Amino acid sequence: MTDDGNTHEENLCACGGKKYKYVGFKMELDLCYKCGKFDCKTAIKGDDFIEFIEHNAELIPHLIESGYLIKA
Repeated sequence: MTDDGNTHEENLCACGGKKYKYVGFKMELDLCYKCGKFDCKTAIKGDDFIEFIEHNAELIPHLIESGYLIKA
């Protein structure tokens, strides 16, 4: 499979770092280890969950280490 250029750009953060995709139960997260920014998408009803993650970003490494989020 060849890289058409768009895929590479989609995997880059605004800071120039690479974004890594993680998935878990009804959740998808793109994370940049260079600057710490992340985008979270979820099928969980209500905006409270995303707001909770945004205000408690220190939980993201725990979710990855515990296996709740796995690298896609």
